Amino acid sequence: MSASSDFAVGRPVYVVREGELDLAAPPEVAWSHVMNLTAWQNFKKFEHVSGPVGAEGELQAMLKDEPGSGKTPYFARTALLEPGKRIVWKLVREAPAPGDPALAVVDFSLTPTPEGSRFRYATFYECVTTDGDEHDWARQRDTYHGNIRTLINTVMPKLQKLVKDATA
Repeated sequence: MSASSDFAVGRPVYVVREGELDLAAPPEVAWSHVMNLTAWQNFKKFEHVSGPVGAEGELQAMLKDEPGSGKTPYFARTALLEPGKRIVWKLVREAPAPGDPALAVVDFSLTPTPEGSRFRYATFYECVTTDGDEHDWARQRDTYHGNIRTLINTVMPKLQKLVKDATA
């Protein structure tokens, strides 16, 4: 395999992001706001598809309308649910367009703090690239990293404000 063949169509870009923010409510109060995704993220589509509603195994069809989000709908399967503490989703797209993550794992958790809760997020995205050389791949990689950073920087303050306003 030559070095140039590594940059063929479909070479993925991986984006891993993690962080935390403090929420002004204890986990038993903050959890309902974390799980109310449509209150702190804009969706064009958010529909139950199959599986037990609000439980492990649930499958939802989604399409975000946020800066930095993808252009095509995706499916989110609840892989792990510890109510009040943690949720992990596996996200997949049937036909990802260039510029869309093809696969993602999103992990949200809450832990108590003296002032309320600490919300932690960890995300892993595998993104689709188009045909191009090493410079084109690097440009696409930088774009993906920027898009995910923009998405996180857009939605996380909304969650923080939602919880603060609800407890004021």
